[in-house]
Amino acid sequence: MGQIDRKQLARNVRAEALIRMEEAARTVEDFQAVIGEWDRRDANRERRQRLYEVQRTEDMLELG
Repeated sequence: MGQIDRKQLARNVRAEALIRMEEAARTVEDFQAVIGEWDRRDANRERRQRLYEVQRTEDMLELG
């Protein structure tokens, strides 16, 4: 199993875990944990997007 396969498998496992966590949430604390996980994922997505945009801008400046 290659590294890419392992990364995809890990992503799929985390996604399934979040789905199970969402479906099993019954108490306020459970929902707060789900919201915390959503916030963490949003922060990571936004960070990756910002880094991509900065790198993209630098690449365009070098071409111009």
